[in-house]
Amino acid sequence: MCMKKGQYLNEVFDRLKVFIDKVENLIPGGCAYSPDYGVVTSCPTNVGTGMRASVHIPLPKLTADGTDTKAKNICKPLGLSVRGLGGEHTPIGSDGTIDLSPSKRFCISEAEIVVALYKGIKQVKEAEDADKGYKFDAEAQVKKINELKKSSNCIGIQSFDEKYFRSLSETDQQRLLLCINSGVENPDSQVGV
Repeated sequence: MCMKKGQYLNEVFDRLKVFIDKVENLIPGGCAYSPDYGVVTSCPTNVGTGMRASVHIPLPKLTADGTDTKAKNICKPLGLSVRGLGGEHTPIGSDGTIDLSPSKRFCISEAEIVVALYKGIKQVKEAEDADKGYKFDAEAQVKKINELKKSSNCIGIQSFDEKYFRSLSETDQQRLLLCINSGVENPDSQVGV
């Protein structure tokens, strides 16, 4: 494992490469390697490079609803997974920090991993800086909330007052929708705010 705080992917990769070369020189014959599949590892999903790379990046705006949904929507088309700080099935950080890594690791190269991470970081950072993910289609969201009122016990959904909502400015409408979006995304959560 090689970790480094900073902004340059190649620095941590170069550091890892130095250590891998040193370790491999200590193993008679080097690491198990297949000319067809690459490095043979104990985890079949990592056969190829043998490397799983991830980046921790804070996205407080994209995760303001307490979920990683918006980040996943940006990253999935790029072949990237969004996870919590402790890995798969763990929560995102309290400051909105996510773990971003390539979904595909089987038989891909280190260069492909680094390029995928670079593209993912670039897109989520642009979305974070542009406040993308904050804007809801207000009419569609209100319609969805009203439909969920019929079947959900979520306090956030049941407390939604459309008349009050309509009295708000567009900015405040967006803020209110953002506040209860957790309930809309997880109508069985009971609280949902």
